[in-house]
Amino acid sequence: VAAALCAWEYEKLCAASGIPRCPFLVCAMSLAFLGGALWPEAYGPSEVLLAGLVALMAWGLFARLDLKRFLAGVSASLFGAVYVGFLLGLVLRLHAAPEGQGPRLIFLACLLVWAGDTAAYYVGRAFGKRLLAPRVSPKKTWEGAFANAAAGVLAACVAKWTFFPELGWVDAAVLGLLLTTVGQMGDLFESAIKRGGDVKDSSGILPGHGGMLDRLDSLLFSGPVLYYYHQVVMA
Repeated sequence: VAAALCAWEYEKLCAASGIPRCPFLVCAMSLAFLGGALWPEAYGPSEVLLAGLVALMAWGLFARLDLKRFLAGVSASLFGAVYVGFLLGLVLRLHAAPEGQGPRLIFLACLLVWAGDTAAYYVGRAFGKRLLAPRVSPKKTWEGAFANAAAGVLAACVAKWTFFPELGWVDAAVLGLLLTTVGQMGDLFESAIKRGGDVKDSSGILPGHGGMLDRLDSLLFSGPVLYYYHQVVMA
């Protein structure tokens, strides 16, 4: 449900930027990526990309798009499915980690992102002076970014003390810095898409918080990074 909502909101942002949208195909491809993550023995990302690309080309041709926007529409839709479906699929793959670590790894990613975002918000409001990316987000500051990273390391240490004792101290420090940094980049990336369409929130489905994509933008980047870190370093 979250993936479908994110894909739909992404397509709305494309429309706000003047890019032709195909929300049903993007939602279908995003869900297909998730299906491949849940049942990897059935099919993989390459099959989804091939089928989706053919479907999108057919849509672009037979929907009689303005040829000046044909490439933008097909490319943006294909990117949206990868951005939402493929990246969330990697988060789902974390669930299959051995020794029952999967759910804890997913919660760890969420915990670090939430802790970092919270610290960045309050420290940025109280002490922020130097803007981090003024073109994209006029309120994010370097002071908030440093607080984000510090809170991530602290949250990783708390995770080791509580529900993840097998997490090494070095891994906790690295993940605290890495996931909060990458998560903040994900937040800024989605902000750039919204600014391109002169939109404040991806939707109003979550009153006071914006849309589903606004809530998962950081996790879309940090979750896959944790997946590959676990595969290469921790496995």
